[in-house]
Amino acid sequence: MIHLLAPKKLGKKLNKFKPVLYNHLKDRVYSAFWNVIVVENPQDAQIALEFSKFGTLVVNTGNTHLKNVLNCHVDDLILSIGFLEKILEERKRVDAIEKEERLLMEPIMLNPKMAKAYRELAKCSISRSSLVIAEDGLLEEWILWPILGNHEVVDFGVISEEEALLRIFGTKNHSPLLSKEGVLVLMNCDNCSEQTISKVARCSSLGMFTPYLSNSKESCVSRTLFHFVNEKNVPEMLLQIVGTSRSTIPPVREIADSLPNILRLFISTIAQKMFSANVKISQDMLSRIKKTKWSGNWREFFEFCKLIAIGEEKIQHQLDEKKEIPKLKEYTKMILAESERDLIKHAIQIHGMDRKKLCEVLGINQKTLVKKLKLYGLDGKT
Repeated sequence: MIHLLAPKKLGKKLNKFKPVLYNHLKDRVYSAFWNVIVVENPQDAQIALEFSKFGTLVVNTGNTHLKNVLNCHVDDLILSIGFLEKILEERKRVDAIEKEERLLMEPIMLNPKMAKAYRELAKCSISRSSLVIAEDGLLEEWILWPILGNHEVVDFGVISEEEALLRIFGTKNHSPLLSKEGVLVLMNCDNCSEQTISKVARCSSLGMFTPYLSNSKESCVSRTLFHFVNEKNVPEMLLQIVGTSRSTIPPVREIADSLPNILRLFISTIAQKMFSANVKISQDMLSRIKKTKWSGNWREFFEFCKLIAIGEEKIQHQLDEKKEIPKLKEYTKMILAESERDLIKHAIQIHGMDRKKLCEVLGINQKTLVKKLKLYGLDGKT
């Protein structure tokens, strides 16, 4: 489906594409993400071009030839949009095939419990509203991207409900997440009120929503995945809406056989982002991971994976000096500072002092980066 924004007088000619029509472009342009915006004058073209950086195609059908936009007759526009629709449909088909190939391969490396959960999550995520029960920290990027593809994340464990609702339903100057194709993942819904969960679930299921501070109705093209840590916190209303579109991911302690493979997948993801990371893991380390009595918390396991990615040799040496693997919480505290410094130093060697890039690859904000650079004497001032 093409998201098309066009002048009202072209409504009849473009009717088969179900366009959103406008009298004044500035009143509608921020309400959704547009594939194509049709304009007829320089003023509207200037506003529409702000969205070209997001991949929006701006087309002028007016009598005056305009720069930096596609100028064409309405009849040519109709043909072009038809071709564009076919291209997007073919891209979706190819993406679906590639996704199926990944889903056929990756679960083979996992134990039956994890493989079943993996397939359930892939299946339920195609529904308008779905539910996943998973321990804190499980839905990391390594599992979200391969299964869900294009997605947005809103974490109720990090931001307030008010801020989350503004992002989900949009404002005058911010496109609502419900208007974007793909999956909207609402993390840690245990911290969210039943009223908010109900509001989002109904909008997703009905395929319509009302943007914030607006009376207009918009099409909801996003599929919503609700994540809860504890199944007891899931409202009865949500269970009725999602029906069979639900998945339960087993706790880390129940899938020890899969942990080495999950470790490899996770470290591979880190390596792609960092361009360089430790990806060689000894059999001894993998054996230790399987034998460790994990507390059951996925976030703790992934923190351990990050430390492995920094450098197994250092960690291996420290572990060899001990008769048994220490409690993960104590061990993490013991080496976190040294590992953090090495990781930041390694990132600086690759990207220099480009703070924007450092924040991106390290996954921290500017304020935290400045604090860490000063703390570890990496800011060049000491």
